[in-house]
Amino acid sequence: MGERYEIKNLNEAFKLVKDKDLEEVYLLFKKDFSKEITFSGIYTSLKEISLDIKDRIKSEFNDNYRELKTKISKLRKHGEEVSVVDFELLRVPLKMKLLDANFSKENYLIILSILKNVEKELSSFKIDY
Repeated sequence: MGERYEIKNLNEAFKLVKDKDLEEVYLLFKKDFSKEITFSGIYTSLKEISLDIKDRIKSEFNDNYRELKTKISKLRKHGEEVSVVDFELLRVPLKMKLLDANFSKENYLIILSILKNVEKELSSFKIDY
């Protein structure tokens, strides 16, 4: 039977994984989204631990992306011209693929910037979502 890693918290996970890029991205995520990831479990590899942390961060981006798509849809139904904002948001899935390939601070910040810009643009519309 292979190794098993019983993780009780995120600090423990980072000590084992030793991925400074991932840790840096998580710290940015924590600051930008004001969220902490609760993390514990039994893993069979260090790669599995790393992938789980990455998936949780990407999940937050995906939730944010879907929320913005819903807002754009509602604005469009109310007759607002949102094609430029919608086009900007279309970049997110592509950038998420880049983040999958290279989970770096730079790729994280690109996605965050797109989401924040779209959010800012949508805030200029006066409508209840």
